[in-house]
Amino acid sequence: MAGLINGGQVPPTEQGPDENNPAFVQAMKFMLQVLYEKGAAKSIAEQLRLARDKVDALANISYDITSTVDERTKGAVPRELIGLLAMAVLKEVTDIAQAAKIDVSPQDAAGAFKTMLLRYLGENGVDTSQLQQGMDQIDPSVFSQGA
Repeated sequence: MAGLINGGQVPPTEQGPDENNPAFVQAMKFMLQVLYEKGAAKSIAEQLRLARDKVDALANISYDITSTVDERTKGAVPRELIGLLAMAVLKEVTDIAQAAKIDVSPQDAAGAFKTMLLRYLGENGVDTSQLQQGMDQIDPSVFSQGA
């Protein structure tokens, strides 16, 4: 109601991450440049092709790229946008795999993101055992429904 009185605009109750943040935009450009202009995509496709465990490979490659981008941008990407950056990197790595005719399912991508999240939290001092148990209870088939 207060929004109607103040010119008809209701202030947002929650504000999501700002994808237009200059540091985030720069990190994304850097990541895409390394993958596609510097030729890393070919190496990534080969690593995925040779991997024994596709989910672990997706997670490790994506996590390492995210970490490298964060380091190269001197940590300029706000912490609240690191998860979004990690998801964007994972999507690009998944796209590279699919372009290389490597079968990657939504469940694989979800499992890789789970691994990345647990690794990040664990490396930052969080006890991930309860989170791990909760995540293990999610039926992986739900990720196929949205795809």
